[in-house]
Amino acid sequence: MNRLMSVIVGIFLFYGGALEAFYIDKVDKTPCRKDIKLPTDAEIHKCFSLAKPSFKNEQVTTDPLALQHAVRDAKAFFKRYWKTHQPVISPQPFSTNVLSAKKVVDTLTFIDRIIEEDKVSGVYRIHDTDFLEQNFGFISWKPDHDQVVQDGRRRVSQSRIRLTSYVVYKGLGSYEKTAEFPCALYQLMQEKQKITLTKQEIFAGALDTAEYAKRTKSLVWVSRETLEKAMMQGTVLLTMPDNKVRAFNVNISNGLKFDHGLRNLSKQKIYWFFLERNPEAVSKLQERCVHRKNVIFAGDLFSLGLGKIIALQYRNRKTKKLELRLGLIGDRGSAFERNLHHLDIFGGTIEAEDRAALQAHLANFPPLVRSFIVYAKQGAQQAIASTN
Repeated sequence: MNRLMSVIVGIFLFYGGALEAFYIDKVDKTPCRKDIKLPTDAEIHKCFSLAKPSFKNEQVTTDPLALQHAVRDAKAFFKRYWKTHQPVISPQPFSTNVLSAKKVVDTLTFIDRIIEEDKVSGVYRIHDTDFLEQNFGFISWKPDHDQVVQDGRRRVSQSRIRLTSYVVYKGLGSYEKTAEFPCALYQLMQEKQKITLTKQEIFAGALDTAEYAKRTKSLVWVSRETLEKAMMQGTVLLTMPDNKVRAFNVNISNGLKFDHGLRNLSKQKIYWFFLERNPEAVSKLQERCVHRKNVIFAGDLFSLGLGKIIALQYRNRKTKKLELRLGLIGDRGSAFERNLHHLDIFGGTIEAEDRAALQAHLANFPPLVRSFIVYAKQGAQQAIASTN
């Protein structure tokens, strides 16, 4: 369990701002942040280089239909936000030195097409490692060792990146405060008027005073464990006493940083205020959580960019077999600023009280994996053009 908790602490916190569970679902037209400190050309060159890997013994474990769903959502994001969200669509200096946004779109289009074509036979070419090697190029991603050391990480590798998992938790909620549900998910009514109380002060009742009565609103009441999980993952689905399912996302924090060296979650001082998701969109969120399991990665969007196809090469910890898993970067969190050594893989929905389910999902993946950024070769792109 100690090892499990150390992995869980590594799971990221969402960067709030959108009423969506995934960054790839962003629906507002607010331009991306411009105050992000970007990696240097030297750091990019140090981490990424062309490679010719051999995958003869690997089994490709990706669900083709799930990957296609994610690819199409990424293409829709690019179409909607090409002009306003260039910092995450064509991040610099990555797009200039490693892989352009145009090649990313070409790659998404090619993958979408071959999966669609293969639905007829049910034999999917993305499961064929020979096909992958012939039609795709691979960019090796080595971790930024200096960043790993600065973050105080215990696991350091010169060639493999750190992999953790994140999920959307499900739990029970109450319309009123009770002994079983003593903690509220609070909404900050005026987002510009930030509240800097620590999580411990808020749990002790600091927001229940007259000073904060008009500045915050309790949205729903939950157990302490469910609230901790909701803040850690950023999204929670709550079943209410009348069996209605409500969804909440983190929105604004108290401004305190997540302490990566502190394993005990209860001692973390960061606290998140929430917003409720449109009730009409809850079923859609639940559907997306099913489709996106194991094909969406959270990463440093401002350094790497959204929509990059990622291939992970690793030995499954349970079966001991070599595996290759394809997915795409479609999410981010507060742990992914200036982070060129870490990815989170989305593990679907899990009951907040069910630690065994999370442990079972994590048990498939080693903590360090070889990672490649995948792109369609020129010949594949020309094939697309010739049939359009």
